[in-house]
Amino acid sequence: MSKVPTDYVGMTKYLKGHLETEQGALEAYTTLVESRPDDIISYLIRTILADEERHHALFGEILNSLESKIGWKDVEPRVPSLSSTINDREALLATTDELLALEREDAKELKTLRKTWRQAGGEYGLWSMLVEGAELDTEKHIRMLKYLRRLIVEAGEEGTRSPQR
Repeated sequence: MSKVPTDYVGMTKYLKGHLETEQGALEAYTTLVESRPDDIISYLIRTILADEERHHALFGEILNSLESKIGWKDVEPRVPSLSSTINDREALLATTDELLALEREDAKELKTLRKTWRQAGGEYGLWSMLVEGAELDTEKHIRMLKYLRRLIVEAGEEGTRSPQR
């Protein structure tokens, strides 16, 4: 695996290469789904394909953000800047804390469900594996909410973030 660059131009080249490679994977997944009857294989591949399409869009938005910075122009869609203003800081912080609590509770429930179904075996084993995917998504949600919370706290009383952070 090549070294991941940290300069904007290098990152742009790296992401373009990644997106090109990923496009091949998207096409392979799509071909596989289209060539299969509506069975468990196509079901699981469609689930992976949806994730891969979301990843492709995410990396495209990061690439557009880099190209906007390099070229001093607006390239959309892109990831919003960290320098955005947070006007409703306290309300947003309270809502973020509520959502974190809900996601943490969901994580506990999903873990119990997954373990119960895994032990039951058979078709429940398949469902257990699918619940494990939901657990991974929940962990991602928790990480994103923690990051959001940190951004809100760091915004401070003035309600803005410095773009250098």
